[in-house]
Amino acid sequence: MAAAQTSSADVQAYNTALTNLQITSTKLNDQGPELLCDISTGRARPIVPPDFRRSVFEAVHNLLHPGVKATVKPVSDKFVWHGLRRQVSIWVKECHECQSSKIQKHTCAPLQTFTVPEKRCSHINIDIVGPLPESCGYRYLLTIIDRNTR
Repeated sequence: MAAAQTSSADVQAYNTALTNLQITSTKLNDQGPELLCDISTGRARPIVPPDFRRSVFEAVHNLLHPGVKATVKPVSDKFVWHGLRRQVSIWVKECHECQSSKIQKHTCAPLQTFTVPEKRCSHINIDIVGPLPESCGYRYLLTIIDRNTR
């Protein structure tokens, strides 16, 4: 990551940008190289180059597949990059596992009343029900209801 930081114009822009961040070169452990980090929060938060952002996101998000807020918080607590909240929000919304397993709110049309027609079979409601377990090679039902007799 240190080599990617030195070659990334995006990361180097933090050295000259006017922000609330306090950028310093910091060793995160005794043996590792120095990384550009923000220390304004009291702990060193490395500035993540573009090539490493997706892997940082996946390392945090893929543990439990939390929602947007629950992913943004630990990522932003430990790392910094421009547009972090927006990018993490997009990635969470694009996560296939989250989309296939999380319950989304469905909008339901309000119940309505219909007038009863005067003649039989002048108004019918048709619907297809299914897929159902296969029976005699069929998986769907066609339902037709006469509104006059219902």
